[in-house]
Amino acid sequence: IPAFFALKISDKKPFVYTCHRSSWVSKKVPYKSKLAQRFEAYVMSRSSAVIAVSDTLRMSLIEKDGIEKVHFIPNGVNTRFFRPEIAGSEELRIKLDLEGYIVILFVGRICYVKGIDILIEAFNRIVHVLKSRIVSL
Repeated sequence: IPAFFALKISDKKPFVYTCHRSSWVSKKVPYKSKLAQRFEAYVMSRSSAVIAVSDTLRMSLIEKDGIEKVHFIPNGVNTRFFRPEIAGSEELRIKLDLEGYIVILFVGRICYVKGIDILIEAFNRIVHVLKSRIVSL
């Protein structure tokens, strides 16, 4: 809905909307009201361009929803900065009492569409086999 108001005050300047997911792709998840879906459809149809953060989403917006100006731009990660072997990682393991543990990292919103339920189920299956612990920061 904020994008709707941003579009309205853009004063006919080019407007680019970033779609992180589509309520049309994940119909099982009733987290958006019908009104919000209509606002999003309106904004996308009147945007100069729509950015989709996955190619699957881009194809869905084009094929199922008829949005034409869709571009795939993935969320980026600076692999020179974010890497497991960075200096200080051993100190962080000590600080978090994780020495000797395998670390599994989840980055994302904790919601159904991100599959966190699958991660939790997988963790439940291995918790008895591996030395494990859940840490939240």
